Amino acid sequence: MIVTVKRMRRAGQKLTFRELEAEPGMRGDLRTHIQSFAGHEPVRVAVLVDVTGSGNSPALLPELYEPVLVGVAPIAMHLRGIERIKDGDRICAVVQEWLCLQG
Repeated sequence: MIVTVKRMRRAGQKLTFRELEAEPGMRGDLRTHIQSFAGHEPVRVAVLVDVTGSGNSPALLPELYEPVLVGVAPIAMHLRGIERIKDGDRICAVVQEWLCLQG
């Protein structure tokens, strides 16, 4: 599904309405898949890839783990999940929300 995604949080902190409006967003193909990690249960992952790319295109945004559909409107969809971010030498997990706008 071709969408423009606006990330609604920065480092886990919710953006203000003005910050969200100013966010340019990334246009791409929204896809989901199941990913397995050794010794763990498989997890659902949402990823935004280049519109012109093949199935192996690199992600345009960090992956959204265990995405949940929060709301749907005629021209938008709101997803919430977990994003992994690098903090120095360690990787942290924070809440992230994607506002997915049609086209």
